[in-house]
Amino acid sequence: GNDAGALIGEHSGPGGTVRTYLRLQGPSGNRIASALITGDFFVTPPRVVYDLEGALRGLPLEQVPGTLDCFFRDADIEVLSVRKEDFLKSLQAAIDAGRQD
Repeated sequence: GNDAGALIGEHSGPGGTVRTYLRLQGPSGNRIASALITGDFFVTPPRVVYDLEGALRGLPLEQVPGTLDCFFRDADIEVLSVRKEDFLKSLQAAIDAGRQD
């Protein structure tokens, strides 16, 4: 959607593009208020993306890499056309977009 307050990060890999919309919270904007992950990548079951968005909600930014490690290790993913690193790079791009103020 047209969400003026959201930070947008995008990363394209061989398996597709991961686009992340982030809202940050906290006094120094160092915590994820909400994350929306879209793109043209392929994943089954589709709910993996919703679960990942839920895992990111309320998370301090410094915990993002470790949380992704655990999530992709433990999630019951059948098919994923992109890699964990593609999600991380997309998230990092959104976080970096917020650092340019």
